[in-house]
Amino acid sequence: YAFEHLILDTQLAGFDANAGRTLYVSADDPVVPLQARLLGYADRSEKAKTPIRINWTAPGASLETVTEVDSDQGVFFNEVKLPPVTGANTEVTIELMGDAATKTQLPKFQVVPGVPDKISLEQNEGEISVGGLGQKRLTFTVRDKNNNLVADGTGVSFFPDASLQTVSSNGATTGGRASITLKGGDYAEAGKLVFIVGEKQFSVDLNVRGLNIVIDAPSNLEAGQSGKVEVTVTDLDNKP
Repeated sequence: YAFEHLILDTQLAGFDANAGRTLYVSADDPVVPLQARLLGYADRSEKAKTPIRINWTAPGASLETVTEVDSDQGVFFNEVKLPPVTGANTEVTIELMGDAATKTQLPKFQVVPGVPDKISLEQNEGEISVGGLGQKRLTFTVRDKNNNLVADGTGVSFFPDASLQTVSSNGATTGGRASITLKGGDYAEAGKLVFIVGEKQFSVDLNVRGLNIVIDAPSNLEAGQSGKVEVTVTDLDNKP
């Protein structure tokens, strides 16, 4: 049956196995449904339909089945599951067993990070006071449900309230992280920073501190005399 041909593909709409491009699958659900068929087998006469056996392989991944036998339509279905770890990959191969074994291989499947699921505060440094004295830098780390760092370029948003003011901030993640630098506004008061990525958010309670004001003036001036008055302003850590 020289006119027959073994075809291997996924069951995913829009993926063209013949294009040879890598299929990227989310770590949230790194499962790919597969299908294979032997062209022309279904049209054989019943007398000519000897059972056919195929073997599946997928190094670094797990298959729902590894060996199948068919004597009806020559159609086979399977499922490959990759580890939910960024960068995990496999290449699925199907082999038609017989006198002249035939192999067909799909392009590489590779796992990419899933959607944001977990947020942690990695860095919270500096103190801020009214009038823009001092700066505070906060860095957040974002992971998917399997603890992979989210993909670079994942959009993020920062929402400081009260007397918190933004000096600079990232609009997207790099290495799973995004940062913001804050300063204090005109009032010493408690505030909150809300960090949002995807459908997740993380809140941090912050405080814009007041200032120490020390006035040094002569205490024994008489009428008609003048003196020097000095005003020293520092933050609560006595930093000018």
